[in-house]
Amino acid sequence: MLSATLDQPRNAERQALELQLCRGALAASAGSAESLEPLPWVKRMLELREKMGDGVPDPWRRRQIDWQVGQGLADALAAAQKRGDTADLLDNATLTAAYLERGAEQRELTAAERKQMGELMFRIGIMYSLQRGDHATAVTWFDRTVPLWTDEAAFTGELGRLGESFVSMAISYWQVDRREDAMTLSRRGVDLMVAAVDKSQLEERSLAVAYGNLSTMYAEEGDEEQSKTYAEMASRAEASGTTLR
Repeated sequence: MLSATLDQPRNAERQALELQLCRGALAASAGSAESLEPLPWVKRMLELREKMGDGVPDPWRRRQIDWQVGQGLADALAAAQKRGDTADLLDNATLTAAYLERGAEQRELTAAERKQMGELMFRIGIMYSLQRGDHATAVTWFDRTVPLWTDEAAFTGELGRLGESFVSMAISYWQVDRREDAMTLSRRGVDLMVAAVDKSQLEERSLAVAYGNLSTMYAEEGDEEQSKTYAEMASRAEASGTTLR
């Protein structure tokens, strides 16, 4: 009995080291398409997590382990993308999100971590909306994305991309009749895109679609004046021909 008790700390230490080994291998696989094949390391990491789960009584430590597994899975996704492997992409991304969300329960996320998690949630939502036409499920993921993307400072140099992401999400909200949310996101996206244009980070003509979407939304809401204003703005943006300097 005493021997088993003494073995527990050693087992925990070995498992922690093995988890770090898996994390390192997956980080390396994410760094280059010519690096390690990620799948064997993913399987090893998930098997290890299963073993560790029952033997870790501290809830904080369990969530810490979940976060590490989620980070490893995120690297595996990046590695698959570099290799052009899209098999089971949605399922794998959803599993990654589950581990990261559990891991974040007792963790104060940094701005960079919030951005990373938001990008994953957004990616899953986009897969549902574009690949499956399932806007109802898409917005459940976008509802988790938006609160993670409140710190615009984390998107230095990427305001245009952030704005375009909000405009994309707004389409799904509109499709499920959450019109107020759709218009709020569209306007927010446009503001960010305009800021990016002003900083020469985005072509002005990129605003044409966003303005056109708002024109349609206002028209369907019965506000013909605002609809006309945005339609004119869309036309000007389309004809601008502005290029990045």
